[in-house]
Amino acid sequence: FTASEDATIRGWRIPEGGLKDNSVAPVITLEGHSKKVGILSWHPSAGNVLASSGPDGTVNLWDVAHGAPKASITTPKDQVLSVNWNLDGTLLNTTTKDKKLTVMDSRTGGIVTCVDAHQGSKAQRSVWAKRRNMIITTGFNRQQQRQLMVWDVRNMEKAAQVVEVDQASAVMAPHFDEDTGLLFLAGRGDGAIKYYDLWMQAEPLVFVNSYTTDSIRGVGFMPKQHLSLPDCEVAKGYKLSTKAIQSISFTVPRKLGASEFQSDIFPPTFASQPAIDADAFFSGKNAEPNEVDLAAKFEGQELVTKASSNTVADSAAVKTPSKAASPAKGANVSSGPAVPAGAADWDGKSTPSVSQLSAQEDAVKELQKLLDAAEKKLVEMNAVTAAAKEALAASPPKAAEAKTAEEEKPAEKTEAAAAAPAAAAAAADEDDTPKKDKKE
Repeated sequence: FTASEDATIRGWRIPEGGLKDNSVAPVITLEGHSKKVGILSWHPSAGNVLASSGPDGTVNLWDVAHGAPKASITTPKDQVLSVNWNLDGTLLNTTTKDKKLTVMDSRTGGIVTCVDAHQGSKAQRSVWAKRRNMIITTGFNRQQQRQLMVWDVRNMEKAAQVVEVDQASAVMAPHFDEDTGLLFLAGRGDGAIKYYDLWMQAEPLVFVNSYTTDSIRGVGFMPKQHLSLPDCEVAKGYKLSTKAIQSISFTVPRKLGASEFQSDIFPPTFASQPAIDADAFFSGKNAEPNEVDLAAKFEGQELVTKASSNTVADSAAVKTPSKAASPAKGANVSSGPAVPAGAADWDGKSTPSVSQLSAQEDAVKELQKLLDAAEKKLVEMNAVTAAAKEALAASPPKAAEAKTAEEEKPAEKTEAAAAAPAAAAAAADEDDTPKKDKKE
């Protein structure tokens, strides 16, 4: 399907085996906008449901099988710049030229929340990280620096994180990989594709690496069912340059990738078969997307479509920051731990919000301060104990010396006392000698 400046949307059929000649006849043409159409977004789980928008300020919801708009939402804001669905299709988000991010009911158009987003004058885009229930917007700040914002849909009072990217002037188009949690960014005229890792923490977005290439005119990504699993290819994009369309492969280096299925980087992915049809959606029914287990493809078997396993609460959807890998091999992605116990208002089943995780983090920081203080006190006590031991070890020799000196003094007195009678006897002999002489 293509959107055109003549205010129409056209559907084209690509035959099996690819195009062999120029196809000029569309299969279907949708008309319902008063100005050019620049945005198309498919419902994640309902078949043949398409959202479209443009400068006329309306969001049309189409049942393309019948070729007619089923609903038309007139946005109270300015020109719509992007449209995205949440996981089950009950909500839509839009970014508009008046620098607003709006979340609305997909059927009635009722506004759930509307907040100020990027304050730069250039266009801004958005993407909904469906399993994590977070919205990522791209735009510019007041200094015209390119900027990312991460929004927790459960707490839209302010952005959960703001990232200043660089000084380039191109509008960044985001692509989010629901399975690995990688966010890819590319702008028209850029010479690199940057990618970030989105995981559940107070600052959820972590820069991974960038793939350097020649000037980019546009980028599109393949569904996961068409990746090379033995090569651990986690993403494959097609880059439009000035002269050609080139494929770009992002792989994870694994020694056992060719012999063992790597379930941590290939969790169940969204299936191409819808969970409900258009009539069910427009009558009020909701459903999360069906899934397929890629292990079957790795074993050479047919993919089996299954109902959603509620991957919102799966540990595979919660990421730890991945280490930077070389651009030639792509991102090094690993499955993160299970969701930790949350704040008091977390039910232990659903994915905790960023505000809840932030409260946990503050509590951990306070506990760490107490532990640091206790450790410091313990070090001081150990120092005092060591000093006392040294003093104790040094004091016995001095006491022994003093005792020896005291023992020597009585010994000298004893010797002197023993020598005194002998001296007296000798003196007496001397006195007696003359007398004997006289008598003689």
